[in-house]
Amino acid sequence: MMADRQATCPHCGMQFTYGSGRGQARRYCSKACMRAGCHAAHKGRTAVRELCSVAGCDKPRRSSGSEYCETHYYRLRRNGTMALQAEVSPPPKLLEHSSGYLLEYAPDHPLTIRSRVYEHRRVYYDAHGAGPFDCHWCGCKVTWADMHIDHVNAVRHDNRLSNLVASCARCNIARGKPAAIAAARKRAKHRYTLNGETLTLGQWAERLGVSGTSITWRLNNGAIRIIMLK
Repeated sequence: MMADRQATCPHCGMQFTYGSGRGQARRYCSKACMRAGCHAAHKGRTAVRELCSVAGCDKPRRSSGSEYCETHYYRLRRNGTMALQAEVSPPPKLLEHSSGYLLEYAPDHPLTIRSRVYEHRRVYYDAHGAGPFDCHWCGCKVTWADMHIDHVNAVRHDNRLSNLVASCARCNIARGKPAAIAAARKRAKHRYTLNGETLTLGQWAERLGVSGTSITWRLNNGAIRIIMLK
């Protein structure tokens, strides 16, 4: 049989009566007061939480039983020390990109993206500043938002300042087109022989003054019999 008990709500101060069986005694008069009281208690505990024990850190400790804030706690778990990852295992100063350019580790440089910057762009920026500039080849205005740094001798890892010039995208692409075509022809699987001379389809198209599609059509339809697939 349940007995009636009286209590005073610690949140709103109202006296209330409740039936008590074998459960715990009620502290709050309603669920709303219980939520408000728990929130106030939690806020009070966090308000007096001490600061992180790491010198110079002004963040609160992650819990009452911890000495560190969230940042330093997980840094300690990850690195085994309070030092930054870059200090524990410094990244290589230079990395070679798959395209042949050199990537330099410079997290504080204005041109840096994800801690690295192309070395030729860094060299030119440090020497000439934020611009704008004139394209070395056509003279149009370019800025760091749209400009390329061109290697005069076409050697992508030769980042001497004397070998670097500002270029618009069109001029830079045009200068690199012959090398790209030569590389593509070198990779070409199909070559054709005429009078003992073997060339790619693109080279024969230039030699004969017709398109590669036209040559392919004539080959497939028997219009040309002297050019054979090697």
